[in-house]
Amino acid sequence: MAKEPRPKGYPKLKNYKPSQFMLPTSHYDKKKADRAVTFIENLCHTKGKWAGTPFWLLPWQEQLIRDIFGIVKPDGNRQFRTAFVEICKKVGKSELAAAIALYLLYADNEPSAEVYGAAADRQQASIVFDVAKQMVEMSPALMKRSKLMGATKRIVNYGNAGYYQVLSAEVGGKHGFSVSGLVFDEIHTQPNRQLYDVLTKGSSDARQNPLHFIITTAGNDRHSIAYELHTKAVDILEGRRVDPTFYPVVYGLKDDEDWEDEANWYKVNPSLGYTVDVERLRDAYREAKQNPADEITFKWLRCNMWVSSTVAWIPDAIYMREHPLYHLLHDEPNPEMTSFVFRETLMTHLLLWGNGYCQIIRNGKGEVVALYPLMPNRMTVDRDAKGRLYYQYQKSSEDAPTMEGSNVILDPSDVLHIPGLGFDGLVGYSPIAMASENITRDIINAREKKWKVVLPESFKIFMLDNNGVIPDERITIETGIALEKFLCIVPAIAESPNATDDIDVVITKYDEFMVFDEDSVGPDLIPFARLSGDKLLCLCYENKNPQIAVWSFEGSEDFSPNYKKVYSSFDEFLSANNIK
Repeated sequence: MAKEPRPKGYPKLKNYKPSQFMLPTSHYDKKKADRAVTFIENLCHTKGKWAGTPFWLLPWQEQLIRDIFGIVKPDGNRQFRTAFVEICKKVGKSELAAAIALYLLYADNEPSAEVYGAAADRQQASIVFDVAKQMVEMSPALMKRSKLMGATKRIVNYGNAGYYQVLSAEVGGKHGFSVSGLVFDEIHTQPNRQLYDVLTKGSSDARQNPLHFIITTAGNDRHSIAYELHTKAVDILEGRRVDPTFYPVVYGLKDDEDWEDEANWYKVNPSLGYTVDVERLRDAYREAKQNPADEITFKWLRCNMWVSSTVAWIPDAIYMREHPLYHLLHDEPNPEMTSFVFRETLMTHLLLWGNGYCQIIRNGKGEVVALYPLMPNRMTVDRDAKGRLYYQYQKSSEDAPTMEGSNVILDPSDVLHIPGLGFDGLVGYSPIAMASENITRDIINAREKKWKVVLPESFKIFMLDNNGVIPDERITIETGIALEKFLCIVPAIAESPNATDDIDVVITKYDEFMVFDEDSVGPDLIPFARLSGDKLLCLCYENKNPQIAVWSFEGSEDFSPNYKKVYSSFDEFLSANNIK
């Protein structure tokens, strides 16, 4: 039976040029490319007005097929092992995916081929399978060498003992596949990356010429495997990344491109006017202008844009272009900051202090013209005697010249306040500080347990105030080790013949029992424990090396600098007091 001729006016690829990502060491094998194109164009469409007619490839489809199957390495195997195609709905994705699956099963010269069709669930995966099954049924040449198993969703090729099998996310935990070909449909619907990893990470290592063909529409989860692949494809297309085995195709609008421009519809829908009637898009566009839900659907499915579910119900005219704050937040919140620096600054303030503050600057009409971040550690939020909220800010020379005075009272209408998690409804609390406080309490409890002592309350407060860090520039790593060494034997000191149980552990110059300063103690002496008999256990520095010594207090009660060295070293102290 003679093949039906290509319809008049139906476009065909002219002047094919290999992909820009073809390596210098690779080459275009026209014979292999022609073989793939011929095989697919001898299959038949299965749906709509094209059902039963040959699968004539549109130019964008033929370009893709020739690049994938015709660009080969010196050993004759395909350069591209993964093809990622992101394109909008109703362009014939299922037909193209089914045709490629059948080529990999019947015509790729792969012994015992294992071709898998994957999707989020069995029903989705069956869409491509059902198309492939009908294509085989319409082809006497394929039908006579095949077994079609509808119940188990499998097509067996007797000619090479290979098969095409449907898989879904439910089998994502299973291994043992030897994948020669993979057709992954609508990967943006995958609940996680498990199935993708099982089928692509190592499952094709035993195959010389595997191909993973991934075709999908854009999605709305920017933390998914689909968006990860989308980002990789865009990075390769724009020259930020190199992967010679990855073939990227992305037909979609970026966030800043005009989805209402009909010219952009043709840009992202290469089948428009052939498999898709432009009047259908115009009807859908008119509905989108009247209904926010239809707007997000149009942008997602018709323009192949990655949309956020968090703004899915906000009309574009309100969310972006017509909102008076859009350009301020998107472009330049103030003359000194880009929008990125502005957001980064507020996020840092929220993490470190639990609050983000901005001064709102207005013009004579009351319109917001600038936002200036304010330092949270210099802001006080309170209520006056009548219960009205106010903000008090301690201005410094580092702030922008947008307010007068050093202690400024700001009205709530002049402050953009973004609080984090809080308890009183006025201010938020830093998640980092709260986590640090919990960690510090754990450190204190661990030290009390390790040292077998009850630490003074003043020391605990001191530790909490300083996040567990002793802020003394003279306490080095070596000093810290010496302190730990001493505190481990505190119980032994308390039990020694020359000591009593009057031991107050202090690892700072400032304590409720003692107050020292640089003049009275000196830069090379740090007291950290008070023993009985007005003795102080101290850190001494000799030739910049820390040593432990006991100093005896002689004289007045004001802790004047009259100390007598009793033990010249830590070891001498231990030996004299029979401490082991």
